[in-house]
Amino acid sequence: MGHRATFDLTDPILKVATGDAVAPPAIERSASQVVVTPRPNTGGYRLDVSIHDATRIQWVASAPLAKAGERRSYTIEFTIDVPEQLWAPHPVWEAFRARTRLQTPDRAVRTMRARSLIDDIRHEALRTGRRLKRFERKVRLVAERGDDAVPTLERLVADIGARRGVVLRTSEGGTEGVQTEARLAAEYLSVELLSTFARLHDSLAPESAALVRLTAAIAQERSYRRAQGWPTPRGDGRRGLEGWLRRRSALKKHFHQLLWLDADSFKPDDRLGHWIAALVAVIASTWAFAWQLAYMNQLVTGGMSIVTMLMAGAIAGVLYAVKDRIKEVGRRWLTRRVRDGIADKIVHLHLQKRIDERRGRLLTSRENLRAERALRSDALNPALGKIVSVMALTASLRLDQHGLAVPGDWGVGGVKHVMRYDLSALLPRLDHGRRDVPVTRSDGRVHMASVRKLYDLRVHCTLRDDAGGVLITHKCELLIDRDGLRQLRVLTPT
Repeated sequence: MGHRATFDLTDPILKVATGDAVAPPAIERSASQVVVTPRPNTGGYRLDVSIHDATRIQWVASAPLAKAGERRSYTIEFTIDVPEQLWAPHPVWEAFRARTRLQTPDRAVRTMRARSLIDDIRHEALRTGRRLKRFERKVRLVAERGDDAVPTLERLVADIGARRGVVLRTSEGGTEGVQTEARLAAEYLSVELLSTFARLHDSLAPESAALVRLTAAIAQERSYRRAQGWPTPRGDGRRGLEGWLRRRSALKKHFHQLLWLDADSFKPDDRLGHWIAALVAVIASTWAFAWQLAYMNQLVTGGMSIVTMLMAGAIAGVLYAVKDRIKEVGRRWLTRRVRDGIADKIVHLHLQKRIDERRGRLLTSRENLRAERALRSDALNPALGKIVSVMALTASLRLDQHGLAVPGDWGVGGVKHVMRYDLSALLPRLDHGRRDVPVTRSDGRVHMASVRKLYDLRVHCTLRDDAGGVLITHKCELLIDRDGLRQLRVLTPT
């Protein structure tokens, strides 16, 4: 397949924590602070719940890839309780989205037997972006311990700069497409680097040596971007910032497209619908025929008259109506049993052709989506029991990995499931007015302050293993108003 890149920068691998019982820390965000809590070891599984945008809530689960020939199963369950008075009937499947991709590559790749040079460049850009996040966590931990974070920052800047240089040099002498991809990779890494610098800037102590070094690195990166002719946000105009966001989003989608899995989906009740209808029709027709035969036999032996003929016609009409009801109720009942026993929707996930020429099946996802009335405990006094009526919107995904080996030259060790639900159908039901709240001043006087009412929705998200055991669970409170999703509060730390 021609030239192959060998991205071989063998700097020491960053280790955020040592030992088998401790994993990288999780950052838990609340209204007023950012708290760093240790993340328990869950065998490579991870689950996060967040607000994606003004109308959509997002939950993301990661799982390790099964080895070749090994099968692995797990279940992702998500439930949001909507007060019954706020619920608006809407097509739930149109509001739900689920996508699956391979995790970002986390190790160097030396044997490039199945990819083009363009894919090699994209792969290395993604791997460097993941390495950048590891450096960011390392800088945070060093700063929180009170140690000097300048050496780690120096390593971050030098490492990303060196890897970006390797990507650009790899494209020298290549086709126009290869050179364009290398420039895009350099721009993507620059965007990720500036975003990392911005996050670190807010977490470093004011007037510290690390903050001074970070400021210099930001200025250096901005100069590099200007030299390349890339747009750089300056905060001096909304149009410029919107352009930056569009460009960043386009770059992210371009590179992550390399990892998305192809999906083929179908609904079991659609495939079995004709068989279900035929079976129920046979049962209903047999029932009606038996009753008709019995009655007509009795009618013939008892003699014929106008009255008996009218009665026969009426009874035949009743039998026909009952037969139709048997068909309709039976079809619905069997369809519901199929959905409960199998799934609302089955999705077969395949590796892209660039990864596996045969497009082997990597995963099967059995998805169920329900919106049903349920009773919940009173939040103010649970001793009252389950007296609060809600609409429980539940999305459940049963994932089965089939043990298909991902080629080693892709350097990935897991899969990532991204699920989102659009709650925009509920927003028109919310009160958009403002309420007066009494506020006590420092001098003891009281005045009324006008505030907008927030509504709280309980969220429960759980990742379970094959045996049904809980691996990770999150209990949260989602605050929303007429303008959209406002805040996600953690109720139960995990």
